[in-house]
Amino acid sequence: MGFTGYCNIILCILPHERQGGIMTRNISLICRVLVVVTLLWYYPAQAQINVIYVSLHGNDAWSGLLPDVNNAKSDGPVASLQKAIGAVRNMKITKPNQQYRIEMREGIYYLNQPVLIYKEDSGLENNPVVITSYRGEKPVISGGVEITNFQAVKNDEIKRLLPEGSRDKVLQAKIDRFPYYRLELNNKDERFFELFYKGEPLHLSRYPRNAFLEIADVRTTPKDTNIIFSEPDVAFLANEKDLYCHGYWGQVWYDDYQKVKYIDVAARSVSFLPPQSRYGYVKEQRFYFTNVLSKISEPGDYAFDGAAKTVYVYPKETDASYHITAPVVTNLMKFSDASWVEVKGIIFEESVSHSVVISKGSHVAFDSCTFRNMSAEAIQAYDVSYFTAKNSFFENLGAGGVEIHGGDRAHLVSAHNVIDNNEFHDFSRLIRTHSPAIQVIGVGALVSHNVIYNASYTGIYFEGNDNIIEYNELYNLGFETGIGGAIYTWGNQTFLGNEIRYNYIHDVHGHGGYSFRGIHVDGFVSGVSIHHNILSSCQQGILIEGGSYNTIENNLFYQCDRAVTVEQVFNKSHEEQANSLRSHFKVFTGNEALWKNKYPLMGNVISDTSYLPVGNVFKHNIVVGKKWLDTTAKDTSIILQNENYVSEDNRIVDKQFRVNTSLLPSGLQSAFTPIDFLKAGHRGGK
Repeated sequence: MGFTGYCNIILCILPHERQGGIMTRNISLICRVLVVVTLLWYYPAQAQINVIYVSLHGNDAWSGLLPDVNNAKSDGPVASLQKAIGAVRNMKITKPNQQYRIEMREGIYYLNQPVLIYKEDSGLENNPVVITSYRGEKPVISGGVEITNFQAVKNDEIKRLLPEGSRDKVLQAKIDRFPYYRLELNNKDERFFELFYKGEPLHLSRYPRNAFLEIADVRTTPKDTNIIFSEPDVAFLANEKDLYCHGYWGQVWYDDYQKVKYIDVAARSVSFLPPQSRYGYVKEQRFYFTNVLSKISEPGDYAFDGAAKTVYVYPKETDASYHITAPVVTNLMKFSDASWVEVKGIIFEESVSHSVVISKGSHVAFDSCTFRNMSAEAIQAYDVSYFTAKNSFFENLGAGGVEIHGGDRAHLVSAHNVIDNNEFHDFSRLIRTHSPAIQVIGVGALVSHNVIYNASYTGIYFEGNDNIIEYNELYNLGFETGIGGAIYTWGNQTFLGNEIRYNYIHDVHGHGGYSFRGIHVDGFVSGVSIHHNILSSCQQGILIEGGSYNTIENNLFYQCDRAVTVEQVFNKSHEEQANSLRSHFKVFTGNEALWKNKYPLMGNVISDTSYLPVGNVFKHNIVVGKKWLDTTAKDTSIILQNENYVSEDNRIVDKQFRVNTSLLPSGLQSAFTPIDFLKAGHRGGK
């Protein structure tokens, strides 16, 4: 009900002038004035909403003021979001200081370039420009295009390459209109030729299909590096057109794609075009061949020939349209120094690189949106404050979910960025490492109530100061990699004031014999408070690697192979290491008093750089099951322990991880405070 409706109802029930004398008439007049003033104060936004409508049936020559086409077909909604943004910008000139909304009707809006939002498109404080769906409809912004020119494979050479069982089922299509013809994907250049079918990514053919080949040997000559692998018969690879390899070449925690230069199938040797693997090639590491035409064997498999600009697909269905799409637009939406803009209820899908890119600005929010089928990250934001991503879904992402950089570390000014109540799953599909669901870098981010699962490496990564990670549920992470954590940080000992609390982390295991941790504090990060977390069925619960003055308190470890580990890190001589660590203190040059006042530990951290790790405190933790503490420190006195309890008695906790404190030692019964795992994850509980 609008403002006018409320006025009419209330005014009708007030006494009218003819119902009494002068006193009654005066009271009536006063009451009516007060009602109108009150309603004007209480409903100012409703009285001043300006809406532009967008529809697939619209026309960019129309006003956009109508949600549907009028009877004369002379006016109605606009056809593009970019046109609507321009209309709002013009409207703010003629109707300043009001509320502006863009409402998108149902349908898929295919882009040929990103939607651009600039400073001039900003809203006002507490009155943002809102881009939203129309009355519960589900508009989709897509950077993809349907491939419609499929035909049977006619080239005899290609047909001979295809497996006999799928030879007559594979189709081909020219991809002339696509902006990329090579697979060029690594952790710096995030481009990939992908296909999607009805909202799901298709499978780029590979060998082995669900496994890896082991590097048996590495042979380096003045001209080349040859990777030798153990596999009895790979003759089918000899005639491949556009062959790549993806693997963990030098480190279990770093993957990379390599373009094959030469393969000797008899010697089982392969070499690559530059650039070579960042961390070299190491025996017993692993890889597989990808984009293998001769392994298109199941519905949903595909490969491409970049030189011929042709894609080959084994379709999942055999109807006339096939419904196969590919991303062609690099980004779907780009913000530049824009503020007070809210995007709500919109579905984003299929971009070549990051779906949404934000450069500078504040108070940009994404609420109740869906991000799916991206070849890179969903949202990447630099130099932002008061950014919010909430109540949204992120799925089938080539890289990570949300990456935010904000705040001023030198002056410890918080960015107040928030990532709350979202669900992330099946991310890091293409870039398998260092592409977390959530990445916050800077000062003062809040990461809360998110559910994160099904990915090969880290769920939440943070750097900087005063970040809070709370009430998140993370599981089924790290399964293809190792030496990382579901929640992970790396950097230096000036990353102080961070807090990890009330999270539920479970079923986290690395690949093969490699460890993966629930929480990994790496790279000398110090002063982290880790408390009231539940870590269940983790290979390792918490690892402190090189950092000092971290506090691990009141956590529950249930059936973890190892609850806590503390490691010393000596990659250099003591003096070299100390000098390297001291270089990190440049961040607060000129602001020493500010930092030391806020972080009383700062003086200790500075003075102890050559003796890390020291001063890590472990108190009031409960371990049910296996091993409690492991350390590489020769002097275990640097690890401070107080009233931690280790038991193999499962009766201590119930299925909801409630602790039977009566079974604890008397001193711990009152010291240990309950942890409600039902509050972790989406708001509202499990």
